[in-house]
Amino acid sequence: YMLGATAAQVHLGGCRSIAELVERVRAHAIAHPELAVIVGIGWDQTDWGGRLPTRHDLDEIWRADGTTDTPGTPPRPVWLWRNCWHIGVASSAALGEAGLLLLGGGAKGGAKGGAVG
Repeated sequence: YMLGATAAQVHLGGCRSIAELVERVRAHAIAHPELAVIVGIGWDQTDWGGRLPTRHDLDEIWRADGTTDTPGTPPRPVWLWRNCWHIGVASSAALGEAGLLLLGGGAKGGAKGGAVG
């Protein structure tokens, strides 16, 4: 199962910045319009100075040039696994679909005292 599932995912090993991670995911989204959810694997924040990516970073995938999704449609959800598979980051669209994004606040529970970053 895992081998087949990872074939449709964007591989993020070797990204040297969050900007490179965003560009790699954007290119994958453009190349795969059939995917309802964009899933990536393999990022490591120690490769770019230690800052973890946030939902705001992932939201930039859809804003740069408007060509990643069909105009007038909402952004596709994005979920990216770290290379250890113990940490992941979700876009606002993914958090919203999961019912974890509360407008004007944060999420109840969760990591770092309930903050959704």
